[in-house]
Amino acid sequence: MSLRFINNLAAGLSALGLKTPYSVDANGVFIQMDAALEESLRRRGFGFYLFGDPSWRLARLMCSFDTRREDVDALLGAVKESMA
Repeated sequence: MSLRFINNLAAGLSALGLKTPYSVDANGVFIQMDAALEESLRRRGFGFYLFGDPSWRLARLMCSFDTRREDVDALLGAVKESMA
């Protein structure tokens, strides 16, 4: 399930205009986000790590065995609202 959900998440983030610089080969997706989006998502309770050099603004988002469709939808909704 986590691979299907991460693919849905990656597609949804791309549709919102976020760059996914690497292919999705496992249960994670990397996206580039600005500091405002990072701050907004963290305030809403979403946890993730920035990966690599801080100037890359590259966040690693993961799905696990217990990720639900509602979790993916909630994150995509929060991203959409944060970017409005």
